[in-house]
Amino acid sequence: MKFIFVMPGWEGSASDSRVLCDALNKPTGLKVPAGMESGGPSHTTGNKTGSRRAWTKDEEEAMLNILDVVVANGGRADNGTFKSGSYKYIENELEKLLLGSGLKAYPHIDSKIKI
Repeated sequence: MKFIFVMPGWEGSASDSRVLCDALNKPTGLKVPAGMESGGPSHTTGNKTGSRRAWTKDEEEAMLNILDVVVANGGRADNGTFKSGSYKYIENELEKLLLGSGLKAYPHIDSKIKI
C-alpha cells in the first residue's frame, strides 16, 4: 500500500513509519477521509499525474490468487520480473472473475505490481 501524508512540522522526507507513528500519537490521532478506507468502493483519486484508480479488496484478492497461479506455472523470470504475456494473462483472468472491472495490463496491473 502506498500513500502520501503531509504533516506540518516535518521538513523534507522522513521514513513513513516515523511520520505515521507521530500522527497516530497526536491528541487528534490520524483521521482518514470517508471513502478512503481499505476495501472501500473502487474510485479514482487525483494526483500530480492525473487520476489513479483505487483497487477494491476483492480486486486485490483476485489478483493475488491469479499471481499465485502465474508463479506456480513458471511465469516469473530468473531476474524476478514476469515473463512476456503474463500481464495480459492476468488482465484476461481478472476480467473473467470481475466482469466489467476495466482493469488493464497497462497501467493498472503494471503499477499495482510495482507498488
